[in-house]
Amino acid sequence: MSAPAPVPSAVAEADVLSALSAVMDPDLHRNIVELGFVKKVTIGDGKVSVVI
Repeated sequence: MSAPAPVPSAVAEADVLSALSAVMDPDLHRNIVELGFVKKVTIGDGKVSVVI
């Protein structure tokens, strides 16, 4: 039996950053995207990884 074919990613980096913009820094009262805390977004193999 062969493995299922990979499904193309429907998630783009802009989608991830948009979702992360709802995460607020409790001390600075601004979102982590505006503050530049998100250093790298990797999307692949059905997973999203974020370096902060």
